[in-house]
Amino acid sequence: MGEENYFKYIPNETLIYVAAACFGVSSIYYSVQVFRFRSWYFIPFLIGCISEAAGYGARRYSSEHVDQIGPYIGQGLLLLLPPAFFSATVYMILKKVILCMDAQEYSKLSIKWLTKIFVAADVFSLFLQAAGGGLQGAKKKNLTSIGQGTTIFGLVVQVVAFTVFLWLTWHFTSAMLKDYNSPAYTCAEKGQERSWKAPWRRCIYAIYASGGLILLRSVYRIVEYAMGHEGYLMVHEAYFYALDTLPMFLTTVVFIVVFPPAVLKKQVELSILNSNAPRPVAV
Repeated sequence: MGEENYFKYIPNETLIYVAAACFGVSSIYYSVQVFRFRSWYFIPFLIGCISEAAGYGARRYSSEHVDQIGPYIGQGLLLLLPPAFFSATVYMILKKVILCMDAQEYSKLSIKWLTKIFVAADVFSLFLQAAGGGLQGAKKKNLTSIGQGTTIFGLVVQVVAFTVFLWLTWHFTSAMLKDYNSPAYTCAEKGQERSWKAPWRRCIYAIYASGGLILLRSVYRIVEYAMGHEGYLMVHEAYFYALDTLPMFLTTVVFIVVFPPAVLKKQVELSILNSNAPRPVAV
């Protein structure tokens, strides 16, 4: 082993295996569900799960070579980028809910632009984080500083975009529930018009839950990078597992409990039953 330990601590082997197993199981689950429901918009989410699982595998390798910058940067990137993939799918879930309910008039932003704007912001954020993460492996300190700043900027873009998106989601939901002639009432089971059990609202709550978890993790990462490589958060592994690993795994659990393609399929059936006029809706 060389003199340098890029982790600044000895990574916990047990936690690495547990995290890798958790995301590995999630990857298998979403692989099956994506093909079962032909829900191709969940492919980015699946990629995020695979990246997490691979990231902990790489972290295990890097923990045995703590003096090598290559493995350290590799595992760091694999664990840094998944939320951007998760976010891309969450953006598309809202579009699916709006289309499923035939409720475009209640959205502050037209569905034509909804996913385009936020997915574009997501891709931009992903690019910045990837570029910044790569630069942090440079030997020159000025490039390392640029990489750190670029990563932080990418994370800020992610936080701002997701915050605006959650506000738009809230506005859409509120507008629907205020109008008693909206599909929230006309396409609901009797007695469940305002219930959280209504299929479309379960998807909305899943968006809120996953959004909160992704924001928590992103804010943690911003603070972590702002404090620097020698900062308190960076050199204490417990915070990484509590504020990165756990929120990201819980995000995958949210959509296991509420898998939108399956839930929205039930909403379509309710819409057809109540309207007596079947209409094709892609979920």
